[in-house]
Amino acid sequence: GHTARWKGHDVFVEAAALVAERHPAVRFAVVAGCTFPEHEGAFDAAVQRRVGELGLSSRLVWTDGVDDMSAAMASFDLLVHASRLPEPFGRVVVEAMAQGTPVIGTTLGAGPELVPPSAGRLVEPGDALALADAITALLDEPDKLAAMGEAAVAEARRFDISVAAGAFARIYADLVR
Repeated sequence: GHTARWKGHDVFVEAAALVAERHPAVRFAVVAGCTFPEHEGAFDAAVQRRVGELGLSSRLVWTDGVDDMSAAMASFDLLVHASRLPEPFGRVVVEAMAQGTPVIGTTLGAGPELVPPSAGRLVEPGDALALADAITALLDEPDKLAAMGEAAVAEARRFDISVAAGAFARIYADLVR
């Protein structure tokens, strides 16, 4: 991904600090580079500085990218998508769910359509405390988190290209009749 104010990386970092107080063993990762430094460079630098100010430097990895994102997502206990603005689809959400990774997203845009309660949680955008509470609640219940991972895989199948192609084929067949 790329760092952008509307994606809520700063909200995630603030939430991570709150989660770290409650769960000292938890580690965090941000996989996002500053693709548009002329527009978001100052924001990117400020958020990364805030990581240090909050004492998260040894617990939060910030990387521009990874070679195998599917493997990375599968290794996460959960994925946080903290966007402040409505995202029309949020591909990263479905990619995480396809790997069995539950998602905490926001109530904006496609969030409610993509992340049912069986596969994750939704919070109001920009609310670091609500985000931290949602993360902590899931970390406090590992069995529920595992069940959400299984449900996430099933939910992500709705967006598989073969499923979508089949649905369109049925629609076209009905139209031709």
